[in-house]
Amino acid sequence: MIESAHGFGVPMGKAIDFFDRASVDSHDLATVRGELYFELHRGTYTTQARTKRLNRRAQEALREAEMWSVAAGGAYPREELDTAWKKLLLNQFHDILPGSSIDWVYEDAERDLDAVCTDAQSMALAAMEMCGADPVAGPPVTGDGPLENEFLRVELGEEGAVTSIWDKEAGREVLSGRGNVLELHDDNPRRWDAWDLEIEHRDAYVVVGRRFGSSTVTQRISLEGRVLRFATDVDWHERHKVLKVAFPVAVSAREATYEIQFGHVRRPTHFDGSYARAMFEVCAQRWADLGDGDYGVALLNDCKHGYDIHESVMRLSLLRAPTHPDPSADQGFHRFTYALMPHLGDWRHAGVIEAAEELNAVLGVPRSLVTVDTPQARVEAIKRAEDSEAVIVRLYEAWGRPCRARITTTLPARRVTLCDLLEREREETSLELDLRPFQVVTLKLDP
Repeated sequence: MIESAHGFGVPMGKAIDFFDRASVDSHDLATVRGELYFELHRGTYTTQARTKRLNRRAQEALREAEMWSVAAGGAYPREELDTAWKKLLLNQFHDILPGSSIDWVYEDAERDLDAVCTDAQSMALAAMEMCGADPVAGPPVTGDGPLENEFLRVELGEEGAVTSIWDKEAGREVLSGRGNVLELHDDNPRRWDAWDLEIEHRDAYVVVGRRFGSSTVTQRISLEGRVLRFATDVDWHERHKVLKVAFPVAVSAREATYEIQFGHVRRPTHFDGSYARAMFEVCAQRWADLGDGDYGVALLNDCKHGYDIHESVMRLSLLRAPTHPDPSADQGFHRFTYALMPHLGDWRHAGVIEAAEELNAVLGVPRSLVTVDTPQARVEAIKRAEDSEAVIVRLYEAWGRPCRARITTTLPARRVTLCDLLEREREETSLELDLRPFQVVTLKLDP
């Protein structure tokens, strides 16, 4: 075989040519519908948490800086934004953002991403000052006693555990056991330390208090509307452990819903069959929801990606402690926020996406610049065009259902053009759009 290898060639060509040739035999190919779940490297959802947090904040800060710079109407900081976006994208490279690189890479990445956050917030604040706007205020923090408002009454137990969440509107208890329980699991992957998380970690764990081993956890728990926030500081000094937070909820469903880029995906909450069992740890963006249609609970985050929702227990992976290839991975101080949001009805109508957007906001966005008459269509970007003074508005359909969206803007829009993601014009359109499920639309507004 090796001797005859020289007889094989590797022709170079275009992707379209390959798919044209492959389509001839496409009827013989297997078809997979749904998620092509990757059954490895689940630990990368959590490893190198500081880098992941800075990445999330840098993305949001740049998004806000673009919006406020358009709203201000002055000189657009095109060069500064371009430099910042490129620095952010560089640090999203494999193996940087997954957390599977060596120590000095993260020294550079954290320095770069911190600079992006600083520069983006400076641009946003300068534009906000021109608009006469102020940054959004944080949620009120309540004392040690019960937290209560018109929607929820929350009882706190020892060491920050939540012993009860009574939903006043629904007239029901949200939890089926103690919530906000910190679980410390053994974490010893068979092969790749920073990359993998094995299913056996679920079998061996202890419930920990606010101080355990050489680590400490401090939380500020607050209630705002239907969102119960846990602002968390951790001084982390463990090895080969994974820290999770668990909320057993009084909701049962065969599937949970997870936010992904420009949409969502549903995954099983049971271990029936090898496909479902493989999903003992899954990735998501800003939220996951467990609901039965009449009632549900969303678990939100501001920088985490590893979820574990099985039966009626919702878990979020907070920190890991691998020792290879970075012996000091994740050691030291961490700050992050997660939140629980009980809600009536379906997550779509309950405002889960809006709550997740608010939790992840850095300074906030200009609300009246571009509005849409349906919560199904989410405005993701408002920026100047790359090659002109036109304004680019990007939105997407978030519910997985077709809808008609009517856009209102305070910006001049003499001509509206439908573009691709590279802002290349396709056809003229209007500010009233028919969106397909999960469709991403880019509009160019010429003044």
